[in-house]
Amino acid sequence: MGHTKEPWLARIDEYAVDIVQEKTGFGICDIGTRKQLKNSDYPNNVAECNAHRIVECVNALAGIENPAEFVAKARNSSEFLIIQNQAVSEISFERNELREKVKQLESDKAKLLEALKETSNFLQEFDEIEFAQLEYNEQLITEMEG
Repeated sequence: MGHTKEPWLARIDEYAVDIVQEKTGFGICDIGTRKQLKNSDYPNNVAECNAHRIVECVNALAGIENPAEFVAKARNSSEFLIIQNQAVSEISFERNELREKVKQLESDKAKLLEALKETSNFLQEFDEIEFAQLEYNEQLITEMEG
């Protein structure tokens, strides 16, 4: 690209606002003399702000072959990252909900296992009582017959 090598510098003094090559002081762009700026429609300090912004943008993109293409790709990448972050946030929310449901299911499972153990113990005791009752009845029958 045919432009002055970075870094650039906004040079602001009592006479003028301009942009220069930082190392050499070579003039790149005259924003205007103080007299011109004072007589223009520019509000106070807009020329200085513009000079600083131009310099910041140029220096930030130093070494990049096609700054417009680079910025467009960066913006597309940023939009993609924003969309991905939203998706990750939604997935994280759903994951947290699922974790809570799993905890509840584990708790319910523990309660069901305890209830099954109690039922099994009850049935075992009932079987023992029923068996004892059957033995007792057979004994009574035997005694009555004999």
